Amino acid sequence: MAALGRTDAFYLHEPDNWDLVAAGWFDTPDDYVRTHRYAVERALFRTMQELPGMSDALWQLSDAEVHIRIVTHRFLSHGDQDRAAGDTIAWLQAKREDGRVRVPHRDLCFLGAKADASADLHLDDAPYQVESLRESGQDVLVFDQPYNKHLAGPRAADWAEVVTKVLAAQKLWLTQQA
Repeated sequence: MAALGRTDAFYLHEPDNWDLVAAGWFDTPDDYVRTHRYAVERALFRTMQELPGMSDALWQLSDAEVHIRIVTHRFLSHGDQDRAAGDTIAWLQAKREDGRVRVPHRDLCFLGAKADASADLHLDDAPYQVESLRESGQDVLVFDQPYNKHLAGPRAADWAEVVTKVLAAQKLWLTQQA
């Protein structure tokens, strides 16, 4: 955003609304789309920072035989899908110090309407996705963020809590299958 003339880009507050225009980060939706395209062209999805604890948590779940399916909506504008998809895959498969890939996963779906991808349990932070998934009858663990405080639980405040709650859900599911 600084490269596009935002002098306050490094001082923006944490958004309290999923809509970054409403949160005050952008003046118009077109400003957001232009900035998104600019960032994708400069490898946003290949170089973004990892959330602390994420990789270890996902490996803990994968090692416990949790089937991890990544469902992400990366395609905001036409013409940059190849870059967004390729950079996302490269980021997911980047090697950790121990030689494992950053994010263990069995499926990768680029899908705007996440409710179209069924799962025993979804993890999401976007209010509109959580609401849509729940309306379709699917279970969702809300990854806690300032912009989703209005959503009902269950919630996870960090990756350690994700592991605890997903493993508990897996145990319950396995018990029901027996």
